Amino acid sequence: MSTWYLSAIRVAAPQKPVVAGDIVEGSVRLDIRALGAERVGEVRVNLSGILHSSISRHGRSLADTASLVKDSISVWRRGMPSSSSDILSVPFKFRLPADLPPSFDFTDAGHSTRISYTIEAVPDHSGVRMARVEVPLTVIPDDPKGGRVRPALDAGWEGPWTTKAVREQLNRAHGVVGDATVELTYPSIHSLPVSAIIPFTLHVITVSPPVSRDDGGTIWPAPPSHPREVLAEVEQRVSIRIGAETRTHVAPMVSMWGGATDVRPFEKEWLSTEGGTVTGRWRQKMTLRSSFTLPGPPSFSFTRDGSSEVRVEYALRVTTHFGAHYSLTHNVPVVVSSGRSKSMASENSVAIPSIVTTEEHSPPQHRGIESRLSRLEPPMDWFNPVPTDEDTSFPLRRVITAPDSRPPCSRSDNGERPGRRLQQHDLPMDWFATGEGTPPPGRANGTRAVSHGYNRSLNLLDNSIALFESSLRPSGSRLRPVRSASPPRGTRRVRNYAVADPPENMYGSDYSMFAPPRPTAQRNRAHAPAFETRRAEETEYSELPSYRESVGDEPPPYEE
Repeated sequence: MSTWYLSAIRVAAPQKPVVAGDIVEGSVRLDIRALGAERVGEVRVNLSGILHSSISRHGRSLADTASLVKDSISVWRRGMPSSSSDILSVPFKFRLPADLPPSFDFTDAGHSTRISYTIEAVPDHSGVRMARVEVPLTVIPDDPKGGRVRPALDAGWEGPWTTKAVREQLNRAHGVVGDATVELTYPSIHSLPVSAIIPFTLHVITVSPPVSRDDGGTIWPAPPSHPREVLAEVEQRVSIRIGAETRTHVAPMVSMWGGATDVRPFEKEWLSTEGGTVTGRWRQKMTLRSSFTLPGPPSFSFTRDGSSEVRVEYALRVTTHFGAHYSLTHNVPVVVSSGRSKSMASENSVAIPSIVTTEEHSPPQHRGIESRLSRLEPPMDWFNPVPTDEDTSFPLRRVITAPDSRPPCSRSDNGERPGRRLQQHDLPMDWFATGEGTPPPGRANGTRAVSHGYNRSLNLLDNSIALFESSLRPSGSRLRPVRSASPPRGTRRVRNYAVADPPENMYGSDYSMFAPPRPTAQRNRAHAPAFETRRAEETEYSELPSYRESVGDEPPPYEE
């Protein structure tokens, strides 16, 4: 069965991240007429979350999958009381568990881990689950402290600061030793919120070996004079464990020079040695100020029953270069948080999902299922079970659904124009009689019905229904009518250009036979290049007869 009717189901879910422990609210828009035409019995909305990890070991993959959350509610069933509109908007709500890990996706060198959450609408057709409409959901952990600090960071931090320093001696040839110190200053907070502006200050201090004050040579080591000489970035560390196998990947995530960089004036100070004023050390200092923003996800550690574990950590990594052969690296571990907390409204709300059917009377403003289907109330017998041959309470018949052939209706009072409708025609079985045997009632004895036979009539009707359904596809593409196949040779030929009788191979038809014959390219001897080797003039060119000339512009033979 085709799944084009999935365009009649639309799921509206929050596009912004949702805090774990909060309530997820959304709605499902259903086209009752399209669902009834496909005899969909029920539509359910599911909330699911999975953790999938994979590790490559000696060419083989070791995988682990766990379910994080799973919930389901029914939003519509066949036979439910209908409203005055074909389009129903059914709201839903789910409460997320408070201990859910954040959404995360990582893949590198054959190792991967993915934490994903989805809200899906699943139509149920006679107890068989069919295709579904999915909407991704982003989940972040609850962070009350980060939610209070984030506004102060965005407005310009004026609180306390934390300084992390690293010092190292740089050894040069002939025992020359210099000192280098790198100090990183950032806001003194518990964690760095995601998407917040994090200011920082970098101090690079160098002290030269003992030299003469009158020495006019280059002072070594010298601090950097430009931010490009300092590699400052936020480093992400991802650890994946499945059983006894563990893989750790470390990679830079974002540069710390994201905002405007302020280079302070260069400071230089002479430090004389004890007992003398001629020799001493040069102390130089360079200050750089900038800011950065963390894109996420936040730091977290999730363990499932001790069998698998996913851990994400962050660090501020600053590498300062002193010339071509000397550098100093400073790693500062930090905690990255979501910077968002649960809303007060969700704390007082009820966790029981509610289902309310609402009507929409405003005309659509864009192309969609509303612009192609009418907003009329379908009769309840539309959703009644279709009788079968075994049911003796109904006469043997075939229910045909075909396009409405009535003239277009005038615009209604509310400004809406009813779209195309479907009609049900109850046709008796003797309508398809082939003329053999006892004539049906209403026909004279000996009168033979002029038709293509029972099977041929059913094929014509099925093709008509298929073409009408194709015009309602969401892409808006229509099948152009093609020349239909004619009966076998020797009988009266039928030439039909209507859409009710397409050939069975209409999607793979060859239209080259209807195109005009392609003229043969003639060589222009007068303008031939001088270096071209001329062929013999007696070369003859013959043109094979085309299919059009051989059959005399007649359609191909009919194929049953």
